[in-house]
Amino acid sequence: MIRSGNEDNFTVDASPTRGIFIVADGMGGHAAGEVASEMAVGIVSKELATLPSIDGEGAPERVAESLAPTQRVITLEYG
Repeated sequence: MIRSGNEDNFTVDASPTRGIFIVADGMGGHAAGEVASEMAVGIVSKELATLPSIDGEGAPERVAESLAPTQRVITLEYG
């Protein structure tokens, strides 16, 4: 199915020491898909803003942990 609007969102936060690329699928056709994907990108970005390097100790865990508050907020809002 081809949809008339794109509900996906993304952001890039790159520096010489790290590159964070976040993509959120807007779940086309679901209520407020574009809003939820925008919220997901914003929350994960905020959670990872102070991450100094993606190859440092604990970085994979920190990335994984950034998803929990994202899911919680979106579920409470649109659950």
